[in-house]
Amino acid sequence: MTPEARNRHREYYREYRKRHPEQIRETNRRYRQRHRTKVLARQRIQNRLYRERHPERYKTLKRQEYHRHRDHYIRMATKWRKTHRELYNQRQRKYARMKLRSSQQYRDMRKRICKKSYWKHREKKLAYFAIRNKTLKAWARQQVDNAIDRKDLIRPNECPRCHRTDEKIEAHHYKGYDRPLDIIWLCKICHAEAHFVYPV
Repeated sequence: MTPEARNRHREYYREYRKRHPEQIRETNRRYRQRHRTKVLARQRIQNRLYRERHPERYKTLKRQEYHRHRDHYIRMATKWRKTHRELYNQRQRKYARMKLRSSQQYRDMRKRICKKSYWKHREKKLAYFAIRNKTLKAWARQQVDNAIDRKDLIRPNECPRCHRTDEKIEAHHYKGYDRPLDIIWLCKICHAEAHFVYPV
């Protein structure tokens, strides 16, 4: 087909669609019913491509569509919550826990509770670890590792005493292993010297 014939063909169908809009709508409706899976797959691909090319415009269009059909969306959401009550409650509880745990107030509260619990049950903890044949030294090291995981303690990259960076930085319990978080950071060599001069 030549370009001139293609243009004439397009012009003819453009005029046909203007003269017979109802017939065109009915034909499109029958096609969508007959090939529903194909039409939905094509729409998903087109929507994904449009979202990737125009992210900001897509957000604006979705917002405008929601405000245009807000009552419909609210009815659908209410209907879904009634038919999926258990799943909705589970998601709400999960969201509430995530929101609570991400707040600074919750972290401060947990820190106060853990600190209070530690000093309240300190003697029991020490006795428990002794019964389980775990030395006080291993328990103190575990407390330091837990504090590093919680970001309460940060291991430096160099030794504060000799400024060495090629040795592993270790925690030195200069007040004794019964005070697990009272530490200073030393490299392996300085740590050995500290234990030799001031044995714990």
